Amino acid sequence: FLGGPATKLLTFATVLSFVVIHAKNAHSLYSMDSNKILEGEWWRLIVGNVTFATTGELVMGTLVLAHFSRRFERELGSRKFCMWLIESYMLAIPLLWTIAATVLHSLNYSGPYPALGALLYLYYKYTPRLHPRFFGIFGFHVSEKVIPYVFAVQIVLYRGVHSVIPVACGVVGGWLSILYTMDVPDGVANFLAKCAQKVVEEPPPLLAPALAAARRQQVRQRAAVAPPVRAAPRPVEPSQANIDQLTAMGFDRDTVVRALQQSNNNVERALDRLLSGAG
Repeated sequence: FLGGPATKLLTFATVLSFVVIHAKNAHSLYSMDSNKILEGEWWRLIVGNVTFATTGELVMGTLVLAHFSRRFERELGSRKFCMWLIESYMLAIPLLWTIAATVLHSLNYSGPYPALGALLYLYYKYTPRLHPRFFGIFGFHVSEKVIPYVFAVQIVLYRGVHSVIPVACGVVGGWLSILYTMDVPDGVANFLAKCAQKVVEEPPPLLAPALAAARRQQVRQRAAVAPPVRAAPRPVEPSQANIDQLTAMGFDRDTVVRALQQSNNNVERALDRLLSGAG
């Protein structure tokens, strides 16, 4: 999670909420159930979009979510990434409710599926294919980007239409939020950054010395394998005979010495430099 404090916080919130709710066997009380929300259980809007309902969803979903989230948080920066993710949710949820009310009439899922859809859009749109012919199957070649897609498809299809629809709405929300990403005042951003740094950035006191020692060891190892710095070669001392030969032609002695040094004491090359004015 180095360089991804928001990813670390999101991952810990997902895992911790699952452990707490699973210990109480209360996943049905916190899932994103559209019918229950209409009855007044509004907390499902928050908790239902954070915690997964099964161990399979938790393992696969957290791996995929952390992989994409850490990647794009490093590229965008924590502040811009957080605002983009929040805006993606704000745009995806109304669309999700519209589909649930007009098409499905009931929607029940648990987990950050809209966030996964928004991140998948970023991965599809802005991650280049480094190896277009990574491997081939029956004459069809695919790039290295297919590997994260394989893992993502498993979690997207985990609940059928009840997971596909939130992911699809997240894709739309991620696309719309890219067009215009809102921001927060600098004072608020700095305050939240300081709070987050105290929570997720600094290592525990018992681990801090060990981490510092590990960093020093890495520096020593890099210095040990670094190629030695070669000293610059000393200029060749011109012979007096060559100096006299060129000064006899009317050139200044200091200019002749410098030209001979630059020409490795070669009279012809030094003369060329003197005649061209490069000496």
